[in-house]
Amino acid sequence: MASPPTNLCFWRGRRLLISGNRPPDAIVSRHRPAGSSLANLGKFSNIGLFSAGSLAPDNPALADPASLKQKVKLLFVSYDSRENTTAAKANHEALEKLGVKNTYEESPDTAHKWQTWRHSLRQFAPLLFQD
Repeated sequence: MASPPTNLCFWRGRRLLISGNRPPDAIVSRHRPAGSSLANLGKFSNIGLFSAGSLAPDNPALADPASLKQKVKLLFVSYDSRENTTAAKANHEALEKLGVKNTYEESPDTAHKWQTWRHSLRQFAPLLFQD
């Protein structure tokens, strides 16, 4: 089992909430565009995007996929099943073709509400503790 991240980072409104007293190991964005989480790539080795867009292949963070693969251990994208997820699914497949490992999850029978994010966190959190 991998050592778990000791600090987490959450976007809340316009503030970045960081637990602990050292730089965070993981960031979770909810309602924020994916670019917000990836703006400082390399600071976070675990990234969760909960209803927050996905990482499209034309994103500047993917200009060097090898660097992204080296810096990011976990890229997790989740949506509720009632959103239009066509682009997110296509982005997931495009990232896989680039060799960027990522996890795509849909919360069944939910809309853009707290149940979705609770489901997303329940799926995301255990992945933080795996190699």
